[in-house]
Amino acid sequence: MATELIEEWIPDTKTAMLMNVGGIISTFGAILGFATLYSVAHPGPHTIEFSARELGFLLGSLLLILFLMVVHELLHGFALRTLGHKPKYGATMVGGVMPAFYCTAPGARLRKAGFTYVALLPGIVLVIVPAVYILAGLPLAGWLVVPAGVLLGGAIGDWFMTYKALRAPKFAQIEDMKDGLRIWR
Repeated sequence: MATELIEEWIPDTKTAMLMNVGGIISTFGAILGFATLYSVAHPGPHTIEFSARELGFLLGSLLLILFLMVVHELLHGFALRTLGHKPKYGATMVGGVMPAFYCTAPGARLRKAGFTYVALLPGIVLVIVPAVYILAGLPLAGWLVVPAGVLLGGAIGDWFMTYKALRAPKFAQIEDMKDGLRIWR
């Protein structure tokens, strides 16, 4: 097992703000992408109206976002379990300014490939499944556009951590923490 700590990375306030900006940009880009998929799968004019019914759908979308956030963390946990680790779930404030849910396996050290698998599995699954649902033209597919986009933009922390991990030396081991990561040699 690696014993020399190379780096401990915990996002500071400036990094958390950068992550917020990146997440907002990613969210709008993802919503645009899912909306494009929807318009390809459902040709014709589209309108948005806000009546009591649509406000109900809006509330449903917010609940769907919360549900998908839980699924996102459970997928991290699934990936950790497939690698033989026991996941722990919680919530934290990144850089003291950005709320986030997390899933980690305290003390577990992963090679780069394993860490990347754990970090990116939820983002991959939660892009492919809504995209297929939208393209298949299934009922209420249009209501997945915003929740799926919000979730993809919200995965910005996973992207930042994957970037840090992939820049580590070739044989490094990565320890995920609830508020950052450690890189070991």
